[in-house]
Amino acid sequence: MPQDKQTIIDDIKSYITKDKGDYKLWYLGLSTNARNNLFIIHRVKEKGDLWIYRTAVSPEEAREIEKYFVIILGADGDPGSAVVASTMVYAYKKALHTKP
Repeated sequence: MPQDKQTIIDDIKSYITKDKGDYKLWYLGLSTNARNNLFIIHRVKEKGDLWIYRTAVSPEEAREIEKYFVIILGADGDPGSAVVASTMVYAYKKALHTKP
């Protein structure tokens, strides 16, 4: 179910903060299929790795969330590279086996 921008920001910040809150250790991206991006493209392990995703109400809000985490908070990511229609915001803690 889609959530508003602030709710998604709060959820992801809370999740990362539980792991000491070092945004540089996290990657944040957008997708139309977050599970595919997490577990196939980025090689995140569904069990054992730290990851989260949420669905925004619009692609515009999803892009604003992405920019906030990457540009303001310093998370890793590539703003503007996702499919225009992407509404799913995902984040994972980077590890040796993830890409990146």
